[in-house]
Amino acid sequence: MEFSLGPDAKNEDQYLSTEETVNTALGKIEQRMFAGNIGGIRFRGTNISMEPNRLILIKGEDTSSEWNDNGAKNDVSRIVTPSRDGGRQ
Repeated sequence: MEFSLGPDAKNEDQYLSTEETVNTALGKIEQRMFAGNIGGIRFRGTNISMEPNRLILIKGEDTSSEWNDNGAKNDVSRIVTPSRDGGRQ
């Protein structure tokens, strides 16, 4: 999953074709986390690549629990620090 950030970022859902492996999908998008032959890399859990204007979340092939509501909540809490007042103003 890729999330673009910033004032001019596009706000749309785009679904690309399914790839055989996560590594194949990574080879088809512009990203700065991995280079060269990435065929031997194995992903587990959730991996986050933070670039200046976007986030890339790479979900490992080992667990489906990374895709449920709790997994999404954990992803957000790893990226965003909640305000100390609980969001009250």
